[in-house]
Amino acid sequence: MIEHSDIIPFRVTTLEFTVAFLLLWVLASVGCYQAFQGRKFLGMKPGTYLSFLVPGVILANAVGHILPCLIFKEYVPGIITSIFILVPYSFFTARFLITMGEVTVKKQITYFVIGFAAQMPLAFLAHIVSSNIVKW
Repeated sequence: MIEHSDIIPFRVTTLEFTVAFLLLWVLASVGCYQAFQGRKFLGMKPGTYLSFLVPGVILANAVGHILPCLIFKEYVPGIITSIFILVPYSFFTARFLITMGEVTVKKQITYFVIGFAAQMPLAFLAHIVSSNIVKW
């Protein structure tokens, strides 16, 4: 990672990363709880939220770990989790939501594309908030 650190345009400490991850985890967990209760979250119906979060954002995040590993031909943090947990979980969830009629294949692909595009701004926003929390 140190060898390729010039590619990332900002620095993040372990504490900032932990706080940012925690913020995103809490947001996702609250959304999942709301979906479980049959309530909208961030303006999305439960099936839409779960389709966007799991096969959308989480699968896109896994791809974001797998691609650098393939490009650099080196270990990248998160690669093991991405391959063995995130990718299978995302595909099983997408299949379940499609089978249950919560989402169509076309919509699921759209959610993946939106999730892929949204993950970087969301991560950057979480980083900004976490660095302010850490400095506070």
